[in-house]
Amino acid sequence: MTKNYPEELGEWIKQQDSTKRNKNLAAFLAIKNDVKKAVEAGYAVKIIWANMVDSKRITFSYETFLNYVNRYIRTPQPDTPTNSPLLSNIKTKKEQNTKPATPAGFTFNPIPNKEDLY
Repeated sequence: MTKNYPEELGEWIKQQDSTKRNKNLAAFLAIKNDVKKAVEAGYAVKIIWANMVDSKRITFSYETFLNYVNRYIRTPQPDTPTNSPLLSNIKTKKEQNTKPATPAGFTFNPIPNKEDLY
């Protein structure tokens, strides 16, 4: 009986040598929730990285850590439905019927008001 493709792929991955990059990413994804909570609590990313290295939870550089934080925590992930480009073009009937509000502030009028000139 033949195996399905995901099983074959899983076995192939197990046979491959893990790269340093893959190990670093796996280590970061394992601590991602802790890092996210610490960032939301207001801690500096460099302090979080220093603590993670000191406690031997990660072994990679600050630059790599910062790259992962920016990519996986700070930027919205494209798989969320609210950020989907397909859904952003869909408007409800209520949104289609509303007129855009006039912008507040200065509005240029090319025809001068004679009362303002005297």
